[in-house]
Amino acid sequence: MPHELNRRFRGHLKEKEFFSKNDGILVGVSGGLDSLVLLHLLHFDPFFNDLKLVVGHFDHGMRQESDRDALWVRGLATSWGISCETRRTGKILSSENDARKARYKFFEETRTSWTLKWVLTAHHADDQAETVLFRILRGTGLFGLGGIPEVRSPGIIRPLLPFCRYELEEYAEQIGIKPLQDPTNLDSGFARNALRNEILPKIKETVAEGASSSLVRLGQIAREDQSAWNSVLQNVYDGLILDSNSDRVVLDREIFLSFNDDACAIILRDLTRRLGFRLTEVATRSALAFARTSKSGSSFQLGSSVWLYRSFDRFFC
Repeated sequence: MPHELNRRFRGHLKEKEFFSKNDGILVGVSGGLDSLVLLHLLHFDPFFNDLKLVVGHFDHGMRQESDRDALWVRGLATSWGISCETRRTGKILSSENDARKARYKFFEETRTSWTLKWVLTAHHADDQAETVLFRILRGTGLFGLGGIPEVRSPGIIRPLLPFCRYELEEYAEQIGIKPLQDPTNLDSGFARNALRNEILPKIKETVAEGASSSLVRLGQIAREDQSAWNSVLQNVYDGLILDSNSDRVVLDREIFLSFNDDACAIILRDLTRRLGFRLTEVATRSALAFARTSKSGSSFQLGSSVWLYRSFDRFFC
């Protein structure tokens, strides 16, 4: 008898229309419970029979025995009749961020080499809650609180985001999935592990039992606000932006300064983000001061690769 998660997962994908039945998909599989449940949901449900699935496993080389995990995943994929691509890092990865970048680089290269359309990862609602809390503690702006996007370029989908960890655990227990255990997940020297294993459980115990759900809801509100701002900004840019390319943006200074400082800050952060540069709060204040007080012909270096220029009624970034 199908598990309730099968029905809800299938319904979620039908509603979202993330991909078509004949699409080629790389499923990121670490060997842990979350990714094994995702792979099982896709491979053994007849609804997804037409999908071309490939398993992708990246060995970060951060544990002595991690090469055994790669062999285990390859063996599992073979037993399930699924193609598998594995790779071990060629350099020492010293941080969570380094590991994440290397892993997604592998995913994209594998997706391209196998001519697949999508990469699916097993991030779920609890991961979303941890991400939002992590960004709160780091002092991110409102838009950063949106957390993990369900879909992002190039071709990354997180179809388990609406589902909680306990649902995946129940499914694994019913199906009989026995995941690998990664001892580094218990090491609170990693920021994410500290949030997952110590800080968030303590918050639930002493402050708010429903903290995870509240954090997920906060992320949703932030994403809705960002979507609303994006819609507004497109209308604003129709008159504000006089010229733009991959290296610069030219603004009508009078129109730009007609907005209050808060709106100007949002515009500047959005435009510089499009140029590949993220403005800090201090840099944003400096940019606004230059925009309002500079004389024609003056310039200001905002960062190592970003300059601002004033030329009569034009403002260049």
